[in-house]
Amino acid sequence: MIISPKRRDSMRLPPTPTTPTSQIPIPILPLPSLTVYRANMMLLTVICILAVDFPVFPRMLAKCETWGVSMMDLGVGSFVFSQGLVSAIPFLKDPSYASAPVGPKLVATVKKTAPVLALGLVRVLLVKGTDYPEHVTEYGVHWNFFITLALLPMASVLLHPYMLRMSIPVLGLLITSAHEFLLHKTSLQRWVLSDERIGILGMNKEGITSFPGYLAIHILGFAIGTLILPPSPSHFRRRQKAIKPDPEESSNAVYSSRKPFKLSSERQLDKTVIELFAYSMMWWGIFGVVSMMSGGRM
Repeated sequence: MIISPKRRDSMRLPPTPTTPTSQIPIPILPLPSLTVYRANMMLLTVICILAVDFPVFPRMLAKCETWGVSMMDLGVGSFVFSQGLVSAIPFLKDPSYASAPVGPKLVATVKKTAPVLALGLVRVLLVKGTDYPEHVTEYGVHWNFFITLALLPMASVLLHPYMLRMSIPVLGLLITSAHEFLLHKTSLQRWVLSDERIGILGMNKEGITSFPGYLAIHILGFAIGTLILPPSPSHFRRRQKAIKPDPEESSNAVYSSRKPFKLSSERQLDKTVIELFAYSMMWWGIFGVVSMMSGGRM
């Protein structure tokens, strides 16, 4: 006979600690449209890079030397934009990632981008060692697009504290506005367009001065990623708000009086389309206003 002790009514088991729903990592469902977009972009990039060195390739599609936008210019911008899109995945999987210390995140990012940076350095050695024809007015004497791609995630990590304090699209607009201000209101643009190449900065002035513009595109792509990758376009904003500290509550009961965060498993494509359409109208409106203010010289 097995005799089990009788449990006293006054004895209660300690409550099992639960993880707030705002802190539960969620899987990012595949987005077929994004996969198709990145695959076609990569295919066109490979074709253009190979074909641009042959006379049969139309020069109107090659990169512009000074002003204008061509297909290959759109290609590099699209590459950076798509990099920003997928950079939002760690934020969506773990909302506390944004508030984590910058140092460890920067070290992890350097390890991930080290192969791309190595490709950039190898390209420099191969191009200089074989006297392969190149346009130094594109990125400079030593700089190339691989170096830009490797440095963008590192710069994005350094901006994580600012992403917690302001809207991510606003941050991207501030970067590109500051870049345009420096180009037009200082001697930076004249220096970039001049033939002067003194020192390591002068030799790579095109790549260095174009980096803030690429960073702005990267951040704006990051912002779009927070809209199209999660189940709902408002998912990221609501989740960040749910984990934001409340000064009126104690540190031991941060989640005690908050409404539980609801996770959604199905994509709300209708809301995503509406929000992206609103953003599109807003960007085109801003572009039209700036074009009129500049007299159409854009």
